[in-house]
Amino acid sequence: MTFWRKIVMVFELAAKSITVFGRTDLMWRRKMRICRRCVIYDHTMRRCRPYTGAEVGCGCYVPFMAKVKEHCWAKENLPDEGLGW
Repeated sequence: MTFWRKIVMVFELAAKSITVFGRTDLMWRRKMRICRRCVIYDHTMRRCRPYTGAEVGCGCYVPFMAKVKEHCWAKENLPDEGLGW
């Protein structure tokens, strides 16, 4: 693979990441505030599961999940509880 092809690939990857991570920081911060107040959120591991082996929560790393997902696990699976974003 040539040097220029590698450069093009880096720019293509950067363009794709903008569409995936294109959420605004305000949106991300709002989601993070909601997660930090959620009963499912594990503050030490920063994940969507209160403890290892729990049946609630998806277990995702919340700072990343808040960037890429439209709705959190609690909103999709526990809609009547009023949790999540």
